[in-house]
Amino acid sequence: MIKRVGVAALIALGISGWIWLLVRGPWVFDSGHLARITPGAGAAVNGFRTAVAAIGVGAAAIVGIYFTHRNYELNRSAQFSDRYAKAVELLGGESEALQMGGIYALERIMKDSPYDRSAAIETLAAFIRKTSPIPDEGPVELFVSGESNTLPSPVPASARAALEVIARRTPSKRDPEIRLERCDLRGLWIENVNFDRARFEYCNLSGSGFPSGSIRGSYFMRANLKGLHLEGSDLTESKFPEAQMEGCCLIDAKIDQANMMIANGLSRQMVDAAHSARDAKLPWT
Repeated sequence: MIKRVGVAALIALGISGWIWLLVRGPWVFDSGHLARITPGAGAAVNGFRTAVAAIGVGAAAIVGIYFTHRNYELNRSAQFSDRYAKAVELLGGESEALQMGGIYALERIMKDSPYDRSAAIETLAAFIRKTSPIPDEGPVELFVSGESNTLPSPVPASARAALEVIARRTPSKRDPEIRLERCDLRGLWIENVNFDRARFEYCNLSGSGFPSGSIRGSYFMRANLKGLHLEGSDLTESKFPEAQMEGCCLIDAKIDQANMMIANGLSRQMVDAAHSARDAKLPWT
């Protein structure tokens, strides 16, 4: 409100100044030549007023463009807010079809609106945490190192779709952390993921595969990574405190500056298969 009053006051002041220049300007700026009313003096007055009028028209056009653009941005923001609210409503639906509609609506918002991108990402991550949590009881592993995947993934289709939307988004330094802690994400296979700065604390990723992905600066505290395929992935500066890494495939992976000092099940053979391990913190270093 205060900002609007200030803008209105500036516009009123500008109009007043323009009118003053139009009426009194010639005598103020060229009083020596206008002491006597002559045809030449009249032409000078008309020329000055024409110039001032042109400046006023130009200023009015600029102000008009500014307010047109501002109204466009406000209307566009309102449209995105409405789209976001409808997408969240769909995401909270009971049927999988409605949830899928909400997921892909949020993906579209992520692409179209930089202002709503972070909120859309955080909403999708919250949906995954809600729909695919670590089970309280029962077996927590589907896969054993060296064995083939013979069981289906327990991850609901809607949660998988939400994870894929997050994974394939265009990288941006402004994105928030991807909070996926305590999620059951077994048996998934998604290539070329963007999981930079993701938090996978206590997650079960056994038997999943994220080959050729970007997983820089992520956190895997006490995560179950048994049989996880990370071939060709970039794990630079990621941390693995007490993660279970038996059978984790690091062939051609980049683990520069990664912290695996207290990871469980990590072998020299696994690290030797990596593409690079510059300044990595390993159990035997």
